[in-house]
Amino acid sequence: MGLLKTRPDVSLYAPRLIDAGREYTARVVLRCPAPLPVSAVVVEFIGEESWYTQSQYGRHGESSVFFRATTRPFSKGELTEGEHEFDVRFEFPATVPNSYRGRHVEISYTARVHVDIPWWPAAKARFVLNVRGADPPKPPSTRRQVFVSALEGPHTGMPYFELSLSSHELEPGGRVRGSVALAGVDASNYEQLQATLWAVERVTGFLGAVEHFVRVAQWNLEIAPDGEDNPDVVPLNLRLPVNLAVGFEHRRVALSWRLQVEAVIAWTTDPSMMVPVYVRHRRPGEEEIESLPPAVGSRRQQLVWREAGRRSGFDFAEGALRRTVGKTEVRLFPESRRTGSWVVGEIHFVDLGLGLGWKGGALRSRERRQLDALLGALGDVLSGLRVLDVDDTRMRFDKRGDRNVGPLVRFAEKLHEIALAIEDGRAQLPPPAALEHQLDDWRDAAHRLGAELHVGSFALSAEWDGHRVEVQTRFKPTGQPDHTSVSVFAPELIGREHRRLWHPGSTEPLDVDLPKAVRSLQISAEATAAELHAPVDRVIDVVDTVESLLTLSRRFMRHRGPYR
Repeated sequence: MGLLKTRPDVSLYAPRLIDAGREYTARVVLRCPAPLPVSAVVVEFIGEESWYTQSQYGRHGESSVFFRATTRPFSKGELTEGEHEFDVRFEFPATVPNSYRGRHVEISYTARVHVDIPWWPAAKARFVLNVRGADPPKPPSTRRQVFVSALEGPHTGMPYFELSLSSHELEPGGRVRGSVALAGVDASNYEQLQATLWAVERVTGFLGAVEHFVRVAQWNLEIAPDGEDNPDVVPLNLRLPVNLAVGFEHRRVALSWRLQVEAVIAWTTDPSMMVPVYVRHRRPGEEEIESLPPAVGSRRQQLVWREAGRRSGFDFAEGALRRTVGKTEVRLFPESRRTGSWVVGEIHFVDLGLGLGWKGGALRSRERRQLDALLGALGDVLSGLRVLDVDDTRMRFDKRGDRNVGPLVRFAEKLHEIALAIEDGRAQLPPPAALEHQLDDWRDAAHRLGAELHVGSFALSAEWDGHRVEVQTRFKPTGQPDHTSVSVFAPELIGREHRRLWHPGSTEPLDVDLPKAVRSLQISAEATAAELHAPVDRVIDVVDTVESLLTLSRRFMRHRGPYR
């Protein structure tokens, strides 16, 4: 055995969800690149509670281990080159709380693998386990009740409301159902109802207990007064987050839940009430065994991105997230900069032809009318995003890199909303003011060619016999048309003998007739393209140019030899 040793790669396979009070089997896999002497393989299962405080000196954290179980699946010996598997049995007591990671309180469970190598640094790995504890005892107030914003009841001209819930028992991913009755609608200017779900994290210290309220979800409910004497009734049907944790009370930390309902009223104090609710476990589903990622390590980014794609509906491939919406594509990818790790999001779409740009923190375009139509479709979806650049075919955004799934999912979902808005807005764009009088002629041209017309830029796109046809109108910054281009892309490369540049003064004639509006023609390896004077007096000239270029391209394909 050589003096230099190579530590093994450590993996752990365990159930995705572990119920407290039930015995499980975990599998430790060691991949040894070479024979390795080992003193022992130790697997330790640990339950730990942590709490965090904030002071003038910053954020401080303390922790305490409340459960520890150790097993040795392998004692002194030599591991040969290759893969070695060890099964270990473990069980967490039924009384332990659920896994939870909050802002001030944390309950964590880990499996720590320690491979002791004689006269060499040990191989260590730490894996996070998701443990589901028992439901906490039900509070005495889970029966259906009516809650009021003032004990003395409604007063004339004063805001007042009552709240009732169909059940105080909630489950992750379920719904909060109930109703809110508003009094004094005529006298009080109710604007909206705001419901907030709070996680109450309690930390008990030497000087007593401190409760921290952490907002988990918030809903804004519109109010539509009916003008009747009776209070308006606003129904509640609120979808809860799927990652709610069951409450617990354990040693120095505790978690409970509150639902706050507040009536937002102009020019007065907003009445509010806080209702205790009880979160119970969802019905357990089928358990799936998978390889648990280490709590830290180089694989975490890929696992985070893959999980973010699964949650947001994006495809993860080649290190990037991708999703297509109609003819618009959304792409997110990590980027390393001198300032650290960033996430870049790009939205690629069909050329809008508006002269789009980003200046002074707002969208800009050539014509105000077209910009207003696009902004109307976008709404406020761009708010809160850091914009890098914008043009007629692309929008680029970025954000600081994050090793957590949640922020990446929200960023991806935000870009998906923008892509949907662009697809809707493209169909609502008005024609350019300088060519609006030709709109009917362009529609007739699109019908004759079997093409799709993009009204906002007077562009056409179609496909004939494998040839892709694109017609684009380019504009000057003043809004006046500069030229119209017609391109026919061949299904295969055009032979070198056919490639050339032609204009009306050329001595070498073409084998096809072109309209007089054509001022130049270029035949390249990929396409046959013509440029027309703008504005085009007769839109039918565009149709004739397309047909002539298609005739040329088809001839080029027939004249190809047997060799490339």
